[in-house]
Amino acid sequence: NIVDLTAGAAASAAAVMSDALATSVVDAWNSKRESKKAWSIELDIHAPVLVLPESTVDPEARTIIADLGRIIIVFGSNASPPRKALDWFKTRAAEDEEPPAVDYGNFSLENFRCLLSKAGAKDWIVTPSNVDVARAQAIVEPMTLSLCIGLESVADKGDDAGTCLIGTLPSISIRASLPQIYDILDVINVWSTFFGTLGGEEDEAQTPDVTAIAAGDAEAALDLSKVTQQYLSRIQQESRVGEVEKVYVELALQRLSAKVLTARGDGIEAHLVSIVATSSVLDDGSTSSRLAMGYFWIYDG
Repeated sequence: NIVDLTAGAAASAAAVMSDALATSVVDAWNSKRESKKAWSIELDIHAPVLVLPESTVDPEARTIIADLGRIIIVFGSNASPPRKALDWFKTRAAEDEEPPAVDYGNFSLENFRCLLSKAGAKDWIVTPSNVDVARAQAIVEPMTLSLCIGLESVADKGDDAGTCLIGTLPSISIRASLPQIYDILDVINVWSTFFGTLGGEEDEAQTPDVTAIAAGDAEAALDLSKVTQQYLSRIQQESRVGEVEKVYVELALQRLSAKVLTARGDGIEAHLVSIVATSSVLDDGSTSSRLAMGYFWIYDG
């Protein structure tokens, strides 16, 4: 009918426009990097709120809410690179007759939070009247992520153009009771089954039962010590000595706190201060990775 034909034509036109826009952006970016052109971009986006209910028909259904907060992107002359990024490019250009041009960009994700509520409550919507209620239900307290990327001009450095990415996460604070953890795992299990069905996996036996982890199923739980050993072994194998860093990535988490509460109101707290992960790609093609951790302690009470 005409409605279906119109909808189909609109979808096709939207797909063509989307592909054309993406191609234009990529072409413009490649042209910008290969020539000395200056871009200035500023975006301030109130990010969407993702709502994952256990049921779409029950207003009392347990619901996971991921509030992506606010996204701020600044690229070009108004970007504010950290001192570490400036020093990294300065070191690379120490032997150059003329320092290459560097484009900087800042990305900030502010007030990201994860909550657990009921589908019909809608109390995760922050207003002056219910901000305290919404925060009280937070599983992951509001947090902020800051990233800065620096890109050397291909027009100046050619294939040797360097890239530096510095990221900082001031803190991650997780607070949940055992019933809330079970509720979260149940909702995740429902959505895992749903996406498995979309993918054609109709056999329920093939869908991972995440609630088995909460129940203490040893076969479903990860062996953390093995994972850690394999990770450290891979880091050692990949770490080699090269000449000059071509790509440098550093991500720092200043504090990680987790508290699991019992029905009596007490619980266990775990705190980790200062985690820094770095990875470098050297000009000879080798890689080097490091993971540094600060203080860790557990409080039972």
